[in-house]
Amino acid sequence: MRTESGLVLVQRNPYRAVDAYGVSRAKHWLYYKHPDGQWVALRKCEPWEIMQAEDQDSEDIVLDGGEKAIDLSPSGRSEMPSNRIKALGVRLGIKDAEIERLTKQRDELLRTVEMTYKMLLSEPDTKGALFKAENLLRSALDYVKERK
Repeated sequence: MRTESGLVLVQRNPYRAVDAYGVSRAKHWLYYKHPDGQWVALRKCEPWEIMQAEDQDSEDIVLDGGEKAIDLSPSGRSEMPSNRIKALGVRLGIKDAEIERLTKQRDELLRTVEMTYKMLLSEPDTKGALFKAENLLRSALDYVKERK
């Protein structure tokens, strides 16, 4: 979905758009919608973000940034699930140290998967990207197995 100025609308609530096709002076930048209705450049996009915006544009996908949005930032990714894990651990009698260890392992795996995803989106060499992805994921799994 495109905005009236040609930006690719990637998120609602709050509104975010990407200049994936160079329709403005700030090509490949992420924009936010100011309360006065103007689009304001926020930061330069990573290559994988531009590819994702192009994919969202071709599939006519706009994410909802409200409470139900998936947050891939390290703090947003672990805050809510960790609280649930701790509450469940207390009910099951699992020690806090074990819960903390498992939470760190989970976060490390999530970071590796996210990094692999970004690399796959930005790597032009398909075979090389798959080889790199295999190595990244194998090393992450080995790390988790060693920590058991």
